[in-house]
Amino acid sequence: MFASVLPHGVLCVAMARTHATLGIVLALVGCQDAVLNRLGATLIAPEEVDLGRLAPGLVREVVVPLQNQAPAGEASSALRITDVRIEPAQEGLSVTEAPSALVAGGSGEIRLRFAPLELGSRETRLILDCDSEQTPTVSVRLSGEVDRDALVVSSPLDFGAVRLGDARVLALEVTNHVSVDVDLRVPVDGRGVPLINGEGFSVAPTGTGDLDADGRWSRLGPGETASLPLRFAPVADGSFEGQFAVEACESALCRRSVALLGEGVQTALRCEPSPLDFGSVRPGGSRSVVLTCENPTHRSLNLVRSEVVGDAAPRFSMGPPEGTLEAGRSIALPIEVRPLSQDRGRALRPSALVEAQAPNGPFEQVFVPLQVQVARAELQVLPARLAFGRVPVGLDVVRQVVLVNAGDRPVTIAEARVSGVPFSGGVVRRVLSPGAALAVPVTVRPSAEGDLNASLYIDVDDPEISDVTVPLEATALLLPPCRVNATPGQLSFGFVGLGETRRRAVAVTNVAPYDCLLRELRVEGDDFSVVPLEGADAFLGPGQRILLEVDASPTASGEHRGQLSFLVSDPTQPMRRVDLSVLSGVGALRLDPDRVDFGALPPGCESAPRSIWIRNLGTAPVGLASLRIDPGPFVLSAPSGLPGPTGPVTTLGGGQSVALSVRYAPTEVEVANPRLLTVQRDGPGELVTAELLGASTQGTVTDRHRQGPAGAVDVLFVLDNSLSMEREQGHVIANAGRFLEVLETAGADYQLAVVSTDMEGSANAACPQTGTRPAGLAEGACGFFSEGDATDAQASWRIVDAADLPSPRAAFARVANLGLGGSARESGLLAAATALAGPPARGHNLGFVRPDAHLALIFISDEEDQSSLDVDGFAARLVALRGTAALERTTVSAVVTTGAACGLDTGLRYQALADRFGGLVASICTPDWSDLVVDLAERALGLRSRFPLRSDPAPGSLEVRVDGQLVPEVVGPTQRRLWTLLAEDRAVVFEPEAIPPDGVEVTLSYRPTCP
Repeated sequence: MFASVLPHGVLCVAMARTHATLGIVLALVGCQDAVLNRLGATLIAPEEVDLGRLAPGLVREVVVPLQNQAPAGEASSALRITDVRIEPAQEGLSVTEAPSALVAGGSGEIRLRFAPLELGSRETRLILDCDSEQTPTVSVRLSGEVDRDALVVSSPLDFGAVRLGDARVLALEVTNHVSVDVDLRVPVDGRGVPLINGEGFSVAPTGTGDLDADGRWSRLGPGETASLPLRFAPVADGSFEGQFAVEACESALCRRSVALLGEGVQTALRCEPSPLDFGSVRPGGSRSVVLTCENPTHRSLNLVRSEVVGDAAPRFSMGPPEGTLEAGRSIALPIEVRPLSQDRGRALRPSALVEAQAPNGPFEQVFVPLQVQVARAELQVLPARLAFGRVPVGLDVVRQVVLVNAGDRPVTIAEARVSGVPFSGGVVRRVLSPGAALAVPVTVRPSAEGDLNASLYIDVDDPEISDVTVPLEATALLLPPCRVNATPGQLSFGFVGLGETRRRAVAVTNVAPYDCLLRELRVEGDDFSVVPLEGADAFLGPGQRILLEVDASPTASGEHRGQLSFLVSDPTQPMRRVDLSVLSGVGALRLDPDRVDFGALPPGCESAPRSIWIRNLGTAPVGLASLRIDPGPFVLSAPSGLPGPTGPVTTLGGGQSVALSVRYAPTEVEVANPRLLTVQRDGPGELVTAELLGASTQGTVTDRHRQGPAGAVDVLFVLDNSLSMEREQGHVIANAGRFLEVLETAGADYQLAVVSTDMEGSANAACPQTGTRPAGLAEGACGFFSEGDATDAQASWRIVDAADLPSPRAAFARVANLGLGGSARESGLLAAATALAGPPARGHNLGFVRPDAHLALIFISDEEDQSSLDVDGFAARLVALRGTAALERTTVSAVVTTGAACGLDTGLRYQALADRFGGLVASICTPDWSDLVVDLAERALGLRSRFPLRSDPAPGSLEVRVDGQLVPEVVGPTQRRLWTLLAEDRAVVFEPEAIPPDGVEVTLSYRPTCP
């Protein structure tokens, strides 16, 4: 492309002048008037000229072509060049030759010399002035690049491990990185031998034939590559380092150094770990460990033999070698030990022998010491100190000390006896087989108040085991006989599906005018478990109530029965019992949610209505025979056509749901007890229930919260990826940085993962039942963690942590960009359960759920969950995954549709889970998500700034305490705010500097008022 031609004009005469920076003198002569009046001379030059890429020390000659665009032969159209200059001037760039005139139709050239020393880009212009009226000035853009190195080499060049007496040859590849031809050369000594610094390194004899006496090696055009073979022959054991240089010109600026690395080894075989420790193994038992042998060299090895040698060798067996061990590969050799009874107490120390041979090389043997401690007799005593806690005077409390034979032979317990009143208990001579356990009962019956101490002495008839003393402790309280009511007297869970869990509560109320102590909470029945008290016991003041929570988790069809028992400080009737029952099988009916807590209200108030859905999860119609609610302050409103307590039967079609409305409307002050909403299926079968909770009081109520820990946290986002979610996905991605900032500020060891609500699988197949994510499956589908989006995806992003590149924020933004192609049947609960405990958790998702980390689930959807798994079933899976402490180490938050004015379908299931697991419920229609994601992150950490109230507090009645200390709303002369009551959200929110620390109790006391 050539420079634009300026409009026609008149040729001018320019005075001759000298351009000092160019070093060129252009002598110009005047023009005659007749010549000046002639038209047609036009100077043409390229618009742009590339100077190319150079490195310091190299020179490039660049030619800029010129042309006088006038008809040939017209002498009057000759063109004179009055000045040539570079503006702005550039280091290393100069004009070496330029014409002073061009005849009509003639051409010429300007020669530039590019010899830079400074690195970086070059950007300037070549300016030409002439006596043409049409083109008095012509500008040519010049650009170039100066890199540090003219040559690209692989450095360091690592020869790896080479056995002594052997040698390895590698090719050094050198590429011309600049725009000019270069002559490759290497430094040589006076005899023309290439110079290499470093013992054991040399140019291979096959490569020296290409070198001349001055070290010239090869001429390379731009982008061309040459190779030179280098050789490493170690002279001793250990690591070696060397250096070799290649040059692109005679200047030192063109030199490129190559680091050379190598290792000399005596043998070509390495076996680790050494020594190999089996730990403690009991006689008659066995243990296997793996010895890993590696060939670090560049030649293959033939494995000849592997065996255990030494005095104890017969106790060991070792896997045979597998023939050839290729260069750089390793092999696992299992070794198993089986000690005999006569080895008890001995330390076995043989060696593992592995023998190999390199082709045409010597035999090599590696010996790895093995060590095994054969177990002795051992007795475990649990607990080491038996603390009874608070015990009422005159009441028997029984606890146990468990003795476990953890050794490898029988242990005789001569006697276990208690010394010190009012404790009693013990056992006479017993023999414990290996692995057997013995429970020693200990009873305390205090007769006076005060601190009590005694000891349990365990006399062990075995010379290898010392006798054991277990301290016994109790605090006796003198309490007047109390009276309690337990409601209901019989606890029915109704119908609970196989593999699901439902929680119900028994309300225990102190109806005496004295304090009452409750302890020793237990259940009988394999299908039931009790939620432990926060401590060993609980005090109930006059009129106070406590809820004892029991879970039913049936594993077989049919009716199951059990019993809840507990002790109270009433000597006349210390043991109280509540019968438990549950029906189970394959059922279709569900109530969502199955537990609703209305909080506390004064008499005469009425709560906002809460919805409870009757769902038919099957495909066949179900007859509803009755619908009833326990007598009390709860009011049920049902759509017309549904049955009353005695019918008539109504049919609910397969997959259909119907909503009930329940309000809490207490008429008098009472300690409210749990009530049941019951739906009975027509004919024999399901009886499903929902538990209703509420309290009525004119006085003060207290909500108690335990601040959770900040530390390791695993956060799973379950994102709706249906067509209506474009805006919400954008909110998540846009605020990913704020979410991570909260976790990082708290110093959390975090892991993030994302799945979608799509559990439909691909177009050709349902969701796979394996841990391997199939090719072509949409990101996040079927419970498999997302690895990115259509723009960028990386396998390491399936679990985002602080080490992800280019940054955790960028990785999370990719994995959260799920698109809008997901199924319209949103199944968030099933997706989360599958991701955490289904087949993906044993393959693609492996490593996400850490036992000691806090697990946080965040559901984001604008529609109700449509999973085949209900709230109880999901909660049961979480308990199975996390253990009985699931409530303390797991939070569930939900950003969902919270009312008809926003979105498509209220997310009742998600809200029920959030209520059960202490999470955050927020509206998905929130316009600004910047504060919302901060709340979600804090809740995910388990370290909260927001604490919900179960009821609306009367104005001015709210008191906030942290570990019993009153926290004012504002402090100091500047009225600095510590916390704020958000009436609409019914929550207390602490300011960042006032957030309660880990482990403290936050109590919110207030008088409830009508909503």
